[in-house]
Amino acid sequence: MFGWLFRPLNLLIILIVVLILLGPEKWPGLGRDLGLGIRKIRRVMAPDNRRRIKSGASVIKSVAKAVLKIYYLFSSRK
Repeated sequence: MFGWLFRPLNLLIILIVVLILLGPEKWPGLGRDLGLGIRKIRRVMAPDNRRRIKSGASVIKSVAKAVLKIYYLFSSRK
């Protein structure tokens, strides 16, 4: 149903629209939060760090925090 949405050109257009809507002053914080979430997910998912699975809750919290920040940015622009 939404297979057309995940094509590279469509994703690029969506990314550009989101960046325009957020404005340049929000880009560094958004990138920082997204990078932090991705790094934590990679650290937990690494095969040699299986003992760190317990820290998965902190990863979920950081990803949820980034998503909530994005939601707040969009909802505050109305």
